[in-house]
Amino acid sequence: MKNWKILSSKRLVDNPWLRINQEKVQLPNGMILEDYYVIEEDDVVIIVPYLDNGHLALVKQYKHGIQKEVIEFPAGYIDKEADPRKAALRELQEETGLKPKKIEQIAILTNNPTKIRSRIFVYRASGCTKTYSTDFDVSEDVEMITKPKSEVLKMIRDGRIWVTGSVSAGLLELA
Repeated sequence: MKNWKILSSKRLVDNPWLRINQEKVQLPNGMILEDYYVIEEDDVVIIVPYLDNGHLALVKQYKHGIQKEVIEFPAGYIDKEADPRKAALRELQEETGLKPKKIEQIAILTNNPTKIRSRIFVYRASGCTKTYSTDFDVSEDVEMITKPKSEVLKMIRDGRIWVTGSVSAGLLELA
């Protein structure tokens, strides 16, 4: 397989959370696509946190893009200068107040490789205890809930947990 060649690129949207490019690309067969749109987002971390009692910590919050409340694993953007592990520890603390005894990367995923340039780093956080107070972003209103592993897997299977990254992280970890 050969890569597509970018002949030109025009930035249509450029802000801290989202960049959209209009690219002119040449396919390996020589065909040229004049208007290929690509979204650039910062990379993301998702954390699967285990409490000392073996239960998992999840967060419930409103997401304006879909205009619904969702249940998911703690997650957030990786600051451009931060490494994924540090971002995972920061997001876990900010959204849940939890501190893990151990944190390890279990996967790197992508959400939509056809149109989006970003990665999802998935971490397992073990032995989490409530150590910190939460520190939500101005747009966040987060409630932490805890569930046994069997209940989290059931929530994924019956659609109560339906955010792609959290479903993937949960199935990687629990199935």
